[in-house]
Amino acid sequence: MMRNPKSQANFDVFFLLLFSLIIIYFFYFFGFIFCFRLNKEPPNLTFRRKEKGGINFTSTATNTHLDLDTVKAICSEYRIHNADITLRYDATADDLIDVIEGSRVYTPCIYVVNKIDQITLEELEILDKLPHYCPVR
Repeated sequence: MMRNPKSQANFDVFFLLLFSLIIIYFFYFFGFIFCFRLNKEPPNLTFRRKEKGGINFTSTATNTHLDLDTVKAICSEYRIHNADITLRYDATADDLIDVIEGSRVYTPCIYVVNKIDQITLEELEILDKLPHYCPVR
């Protein structure tokens, strides 16, 4: 039995609305617990608390964003006074905070662009340069 294209389109819209409501519900109740980082990799740095000895900050790459004073200031915000921190790349303060809190979720995503047939070719070329997108007609 063949489906009517109009009913299929209505079903698709209903499904997308239902899915978006589920996502909004999820972010409303669990968004304060987890923070999502879309299309990013987890930071390649090591953070380990210890009992005494202060903040030991070592790096195997050149740092342009973090120095010892910045790391100590961030750790003191979280009441951490003794820790070993090792950077393996040029990390930012946000990367260090993500590792300290430990509640970040790194997940891939696809950006869906709807009604792609209503835009011009120039706009489509601009969208074509974006990573992780999928046009839907």
